[in-house]
Amino acid sequence: MKQVTEKIARMLEKVGFGCQVSGSGLSSSQYVIAIHDEIDTIKIRISDHELPPTYANNNPSNYEVGENNNYSCCQLKEWFIVVKIICDKHNMNYPSTLKSMITRAKNEAERVTMLNESYRIASEKKEIACIDSAMNYFNEHKDNILKLRKDINETSGKQLKKLKAKFQKLVPLNHRIGIKLIADRVLGI
Repeated sequence: MKQVTEKIARMLEKVGFGCQVSGSGLSSSQYVIAIHDEIDTIKIRISDHELPPTYANNNPSNYEVGENNNYSCCQLKEWFIVVKIICDKHNMNYPSTLKSMITRAKNEAERVTMLNESYRIASEKKEIACIDSAMNYFNEHKDNILKLRKDINETSGKQLKKLKAKFQKLVPLNHRIGIKLIADRVLGI
């Protein structure tokens, strides 16, 4: 966290702030006090834990950066976002290093979105192939399957177990999954 604290301070100094870095005497929390002639002093808390309620109101921070803070403006690995927020709020130009970090983060977010979309499409294609395969199998063995289903619906007890076992032998597992998908998604039953 000390490295993150120093990075935040250096980045804020590039846009005209004077910064003081300090650590908590009670925990691993770090603080950046950013001072600027035209802006009220800004206090940033960098931590891996929430501030205990007894301390929260005594000397609150303007911004929180950290992994476990429900009220953080960003995670530790995205520390540069707090600098972006401060620059945006006070109409300051971004330093070039901040611009490149924002661009990299945006590109990574787009890459993750594209990957997730690719996985979704691949999953849907696999599901469609499973349904197609099950439909083909069902059409080829339709009479036997329907007769067996009718027998299952009209039977109970030990005879039912035998018929279900016979159905499972007749319809391979991948096709049973496909038939269930057809029932769930296509037919809505």
